[in-house]
Amino acid sequence: MSFVLEALKKQEAARDPEAAVSLARQHADRRRHRLWAGLFALAMAVNVAFLGWLFAPWKPAPDGTESPGPDAGVPASPAGLPQDARRTAVPESTPASTSTTAAAPTPASEPTAEATPEPATAPPPRPAPVTIALADLPAGTRARFPGIAFSTHIYSEDRDLRAIVANGQRLSEGDRIRGLKILAITEAGVTLAFENYRVEVPIVTDW
Repeated sequence: MSFVLEALKKQEAARDPEAAVSLARQHADRRRHRLWAGLFALAMAVNVAFLGWLFAPWKPAPDGTESPGPDAGVPASPAGLPQDARRTAVPESTPASTSTTAAAPTPASEPTAEATPEPATAPPPRPAPVTIALADLPAGTRARFPGIAFSTHIYSEDRDLRAIVANGQRLSEGDRIRGLKILAITEAGVTLAFENYRVEVPIVTDW
């Protein structure tokens, strides 16, 4: 509709010069009005932004930390009021009650004698076997000595080659025969372990 009115006004201005001048003045007034309205709106927006920044509760500090608001310096009371709006009441200090009765000294506990553990008594060392010849054994011990028939005696500097043949068995050092342990095969005979004796059986007398 406004376009139609503008066209009609232009036609009238073309017919009447004075109407053209009035039309130009109207356009100029409208532009001026629009300019002042824009400036006024911009000024209002700047004022609103400034007031919002001024009355903001906090403003960001340059280092990124939050700066306190206008009431940050005033400590708040328990009810949320600033310190100057509340009445500070200092409680009266009550003297501490002193005890009139002295504490009775506690008797020192007598040191208890710790029971010292008795040293464990080691069993007496077992006596070393007595080395004795077969013929020198006591009569009772000699009667308990088992009968052994030796047939071969091999002696060598190499322990693995030493051997005897007794009761038809080939035996080496460490072997047993009829409860007797062969302790050593010597150049003169053989040494046997019997009860608490080291019995030496020579070759010449008992072979």
